[in-house]
Formats: sequence, C-alpha cells, structure tokens
Amino acid sequence: MNEPGLRGDMSGFGEDVQRGYDQFAAFGQVDFDLIPNKLTLTAGTRYYKYDENEKGSLWHTNGGCVNVLVCAPYTAGNIDAENEKVSYSGFKSKFGVQYKPTESSMVYFLYSQGFRPGGFSRNSKDVAKDANGVAQFKTPLAYSPDTLTNYEIGAKTQLFDHRLQLNLSAYWMQWDNAQIALYQPCCLGNTTFLLNGPNYDIKGFEAQFVGRVFQGFTVQGSLTYNDNTQSNSPCLVANEPAAANKGQCITSVKGKPFANPFGVVGGVSAFSPKLQGNIRGRYEWTVRDFNAYATLSGTYTDKMYTQPANYTPGTTPAEIPVPDTTYLRYELPAYATADGSIGFGRNNWTFEVYGQNLFDSNALTYESSAQFIKMQVPLRPRVIGMKVKASF
Repeated sequence: MNEPGLRGDMSGFGEDVQRGYDQFAAFGQVDFDLIPNKLTLTAGTRYYKYDENEKGSLWHTNGGCVNVLVCAPYTAGNIDAENEKVSYSGFKSKFGVQYKPTESSMVYFLYSQGFRPGGFSRNSKDVAKDANGVAQFKTPLAYSPDTLTNYEIGAKTQLFDHRLQLNLSAYWMQWDNAQIALYQPCCLGNTTFLLNGPNYDIKGFEAQFVGRVFQGFTVQGSLTYNDNTQSNSPCLVANEPAAANKGQCITSVKGKPFANPFGVVGGVSAFSPKLQGNIRGRYEWTVRDFNAYATLSGTYTDKMYTQPANYTPGTTPAEIPVPDTTYLRYELPAYATADGSIGFGRNNWTFEVYGQNLFDSNALTYESSAQFIKMQVPLRPRVIGMKVKASF
C-alpha cells in the first residue's frame, strides 16, 4: 500500500487499495404448535455485526495528458490518512404463521427483513460546480446498507388425487435506501462513487405447478408478476460550506440544468421485468427394453430497462454526440425462447438429441456502455447437439 516510485508512462490514473472485512452473526428460531399438525407459529432473529475498512492510495495526473506520451506530474491520495472504517450492527428478524386445513394443503403468512452491507467509494471529492466554479457537493467516502422488508402470503396444495401440485404466493416488499452508483463526468467528476438513494415498493405474485396429465406425461411451469416502482425521489443536496444553495437540492451545474440522478416517483427500477414465465412438458414411455422420453419447454421474459427512469437514454440525440454518463438507459425488449430434447436409454447408458433456442431468437439479455463503448449480450444462438451418458 502507498508504494512510492514512478508509474508507467501510459498511465493517467490508478489505485492501490486493500479492503478488509470482519463479520459476525448469530441466528435463532423457534417453532411452536398452537394446534398440533394444524397451526404453527415461527419466530426468528439474526444478529449481525459487520466491520469494513479500506487502506491504500490512489494517484492521477494533475492536468491529464496532452497526448499519450506527455502527461502532467502525478498527485496521490493517501487513503490510510482518511481512516476509512465503518461498522454496522443490529437485528433482522422474521415471523410466520402456517395453517394446514387438510393433510395436502397449507396456507401461510411471512414477515421477514434483510439488508445488504455498505462500503466505500474510491475517495471523497468536490464536484457539481456552480456557474461561478464553486463546488456544491462533496462525495461521501462511505455508503450505508440498504434494507428490505417483506410481507408474503401464500398457499400450497395438492389437487385431483395428488395429480396436481400448486404453489401460490403474493408479496409486498419495501426496499429502502437503495445503493446506487453515479458516474457523470460532465458534472460529478471523472470517477464513479456510490451512495444511498431512493426507496422502491415491489408488489407481485408467483404461481408454480407440477401436474401429471396422464401416465408418463408431466407438465410443470411457473409465472411471476412484479410491479417494482420508485416510491420517493431524493436528490443530491448541496453540502459544501461555500455553496450558495447549501442544504437545498442541486438543480444546475456549471450554469446548465442538472437532472436528479436518483430517478422519479413511479419509475421502474433497473432490470425488473414485469412478467416472467416458463412451462415444460415431459413424456416418458417404453419401447421393448428401452426407456424413451421427449421434452419441450418455453420461457418468456418481459421488457425491462438498464437504469432508472430519468437517466440519459442510450438513443442519445445526434445534437449531443457525447453523453454525460456511461450509465445510459437502454430498453431490453421482451423475448421468448423454446428448448427441446428426445432420448432413450437402457441399463446404465442414455442417448439424447437436444435443441436450445430452437427459433434462434436474437434477443438481448444485457446492454451497457459502462466501458465507454456500447456492449450487448445476446442470447446464445440456436444449438443442436447430442449427448451420450454412461454410469458406472
């Protein structure tokens, strides 16, 4: 850490950082039958203590490089001197009620809590300068945990003489102080930093089934619906002592309007399709001494977005050739795929012919410009193959 000496001629920025973690947790749970084999109460809690520290250094050229060979002198930041240490502790609990009206059915209610640890950004810096060149915001060194509170009701049952297994659940989740990364060279500096941002309400339901239609033929599937919306709209509050608008939301940077980077109330969180589903059928039969089978399955994923609602769109207008951030908002269209297989086996071996993405869908599963170029991850193209298995 903080090793002295020259850096490479081609380097304009770098860091030498070491992070340390120390975690302790204890969990306890009690189940109590109010009515034996009918009504059960469950209560549990988890104590956690999470310590994190960061040390090292970062360095960069003062004024950037005139070209790739001529750079201004280096300056360095001593992270050790900033004493970057944080500690979080507390309890996260759950409570549930289960009721079994019959031997083959159960209904339940569940309340549960969760969290994600905080951490550190690279450094703290003065950003968001006003029209007079005065910084309005000092980026935080550390960001705090975000939390999740879940309320869920559901039912599990077997119907039609145990030929159909059906699981249903509905839930409401409150995701508070969501951790968010910001990178806007135009306004917030040329390095990414993290901080806590908006809250989200997540309402949805899930359905799963497994059914034996007739001898040898089984169908199973699932469906998920999510309504994931932003419930508040915090802002970057001017916190620099010299800022004329200290304590107020930052609405302009360098004399130009500055959009709230935390999104808008009612906006949809990133990578949150409203609807997802899958279904799979399998038929098994015998031909003399051979066991044969055939499967066919399909999946569907609804459209989703890669960033919150008011982020700069990936379809940046031509009059703005250089966007203000690499965290651009792209829409990933809805897509469906189909897979299948057919095979047979005898004793300890099996032969199978399979197909994946049978209709050769060219859908996108991810799109980003975080590395300064537009990157897309498509579905794997149609694949037809054979498998031979043997057990010993």
